[in-house]
Amino acid sequence: MKLGKRASDAYRSVMNGDGGTQGFVKTTGSKPTEADIKAAKFLTVIGRSEAAEVLKHLSEAESERVVHALADLDFVDPAEARALLAEFGAEMRSVRRPSTGGADVARDILVRTYGPEEGERRFYRFLPEERPRLFAFLDELSDRQIAALLGNESTAVLALVARHASAEAGARVLGAVPPEEKVRVVARLASMEAVERDVAAAVERELHERLKHALPVDDRALDGPGALAEILKHMDLSSEDAILASLRESDEELSESVKAHLTTVDDLVRLRDRDLQRVLHRLDDTDLAIFLKGKGDAIVEAVRRNVSTRRWELVTMNRETLGPMRKSDVDRITQEIMELIRSMGEAGEIVLRPGEEEYIG
Repeated sequence: MKLGKRASDAYRSVMNGDGGTQGFVKTTGSKPTEADIKAAKFLTVIGRSEAAEVLKHLSEAESERVVHALADLDFVDPAEARALLAEFGAEMRSVRRPSTGGADVARDILVRTYGPEEGERRFYRFLPEERPRLFAFLDELSDRQIAALLGNESTAVLALVARHASAEAGARVLGAVPPEEKVRVVARLASMEAVERDVAAAVERELHERLKHALPVDDRALDGPGALAEILKHMDLSSEDAILASLRESDEELSESVKAHLTTVDDLVRLRDRDLQRVLHRLDDTDLAIFLKGKGDAIVEAVRRNVSTRRWELVTMNRETLGPMRKSDVDRITQEIMELIRSMGEAGEIVLRPGEEEYIG
């Protein structure tokens, strides 16, 4: 959607209150105000390319507040979108679908504004909580894999990894260290001062890259199910489901072993709520509505629980409006979403298979 005036003119209208508006993004402070939220909604409605043109005119502090507001924004419904366009002199176009916000929208606008490197830098500086946790891939490794990966590392690297990994993974790192070395690692960990994130990130990249190109010793005997899982990941969804169903009938134990190596649709309900919310923020409402077609109650409930009431109403409406669809179309969208989940897991943005803790009353 293009604005009726140049983006910079629209921005000045927003900033200075031209045309009878009150103006916004003029306040001081670091927290988003109602005016910042209104600005974020306006940027969402006009589209990411136009929003990037507007963002170029904002100061650093103003950008930060608006980005915070954008990240927290769920969506702008069509009626509110039309009102915003009219208020700021934008060309009136048909607005039939809600305009979505969220952290990924904020990131995309920043990248369009400042380029990939500077856009990403500003995004994580403005929203440090969105930065993927370092060494998240360790959560999915066995104790022997961790020992094989870190066996030749120095005391300094072991302490750095233990500090930045999750508490559980950090404990497993220490558990993989020989007793005499463990004393030195713990002492280094206790006295360690703040380490630049870039340094820790460089160590993470090196370890992750090494993991990609090495076959851990303890996995060689179990590589059959893993190899089959890798093959299934590159097949269409219907074939994948058929093979798993056939395998389950002939050898249920082997089927479960293969599924342990493979991200399937059923694994969506096992994601932690905050990880599932990250995934759902990346999805278009229509794609989400298509994905839910034919899915079990557990998956539908997991999605419903992790979106706002208003978004769930829109997804449900889209699902009903779309009516019956070809299974191949639903499978295609489902496969795209599963590939997104797998890629987010590999990037450390989410944890694909969180450990299941046993609690005693």
